[in-house]
Amino acid sequence: MFGLVYNDSVALKVDLSNQSKYIAAGEAPITVFKTNTPLPSYYTVPGSVFENASDFVSWAKESYQIQVQKL
Repeated sequence: MFGLVYNDSVALKVDLSNQSKYIAAGEAPITVFKTNTPLPSYYTVPGSVFENASDFVSWAKESYQIQVQKL
């Protein structure tokens, strides 16, 4: 799984190759369960990325490749 939708947000898979751009955009790992446990391999997608479809596709492709490499 390279992405997910939860609580009206979209999150994509990250690793060391792309995590810094999420952090630079002010994003953080998603939190799950009632304990708000961080899930460090998925970060929320910045709203600005949705303003341009090609930007979102680029970010999604990076996450997809991360997942493919783990298979």
